[in-house]
Amino acid sequence: MSHPIVEDELEQLERVRDRLAELPEVKTASEEPIVRELEELRAQLVSGSENKDRMAMLAEWQRQEAVLKQIRAGKPAGEVDLG
Repeated sequence: MSHPIVEDELEQLERVRDRLAELPEVKTASEEPIVRELEELRAQLVSGSENKDRMAMLAEWQRQEAVLKQIRAGKPAGEVDLG
């Protein structure tokens, strides 16, 4: 027979686990389209085919890179082990 406080804590733990299990999966924005855009911009910048628009492409690169960093920073580090 365990102590009443331990029993109470175990019951509370079970309730918390149940609630965590009911939470919907967090959906984050996809990196894929941004990565594709960055790859296309890189290819254009390296090829030099659009020299007249180089400054605009660099500005777009910086904007897309900032968005990608925000998306990656907002992703959860990993899943919680519910035991």
